[in-house]
Amino acid sequence: MSQNLIPPFSDDLAVQPVSKFMSGKVIVAKETFSILQAMEIMVANKISGLPVVNTDEKLIGVFSEMDAILQAAAKPLMARIECPNPKLLTCYPDTSFKEALILLIKNKLNRMPVVNVNKNVVGIVTRYDFMKAYMADHQKRHPPKATLASAKAAAAPSKKKS
Repeated sequence: MSQNLIPPFSDDLAVQPVSKFMSGKVIVAKETFSILQAMEIMVANKISGLPVVNTDEKLIGVFSEMDAILQAAAKPLMARIECPNPKLLTCYPDTSFKEALILLIKNKLNRMPVVNVNKNVVGIVTRYDFMKAYMADHQKRHPPKATLASAKAAAAPSKKKS
C-alpha cells in the first residue's frame, strides 16, 4: 500500500508522537499463559489482542483473536499460548503519528505495541487510536458550522423575568 493512500491530516498531527494518543495502560499476557487464560483476559476486557512478555517483562510477541481461535482449534485450551508472528513490529513513544500509521497500514496490523529501548511495553496503539486522532484533527481543522436553529437561538433576546 502506498503512502498516497493515507488520508490527509494536518502537519501538526503528522509529527505528534505516538505517546500522545496511545493507550498507556496495557494489559499483557505472560508467555506462560494458557490459551484459555489469554482468551478470558481478551473477552473480559473487550480487547482483540495482547502483547506477550517473557519473565523479564520484555515483549516477545502479540497474541490476537485469530491466534486464539486457531490455537484453540488445534490443541487443548490449557496449552501454552504461542506467538506465531516472527515479524514483530513495534514503535517507540517518540515515533511520529505518520511513521506509526504507515507501519500499521503497510503491514495490515490491528495494533502495535509501543516499547522503550529495553523492549518493555509502555503502551499500545491501535486502529481505533488512529481513528480518534483523525477525527480530532479534522474537527480542529474544520469546526462544525452553526446551524440556522442554533444561530437564531443565540441571536434571540433573552427573556428575563423581573
